[in-house]
Amino acid sequence: MPLLNFSCSSCGVSFENLMPYNASNPCCPSCGSSTSRQIGLPTIRGQMSIGRDLAMKSLKHEEGGCRCCKAGGMHSHM
Repeated sequence: MPLLNFSCSSCGVSFENLMPYNASNPCCPSCGSSTSRQIGLPTIRGQMSIGRDLAMKSLKHEEGGCRCCKAGGMHSHM
């Protein structure tokens, strides 16, 4: 099942919902009004996404700060 993007026509809230393509649009989780489907970016899965997943894991800091923070090195977290 695809992850579809929706936007509320009343309050403007955007959200995602896992549902079949041919299902009717869900009501807004915030105000209950009608929603419209929005074009979203495709999700990449499979062998090609392994490098991306590894890169994202390497960017996560360990609890208590990154290695440079623990060593007292000068750097910035921008």
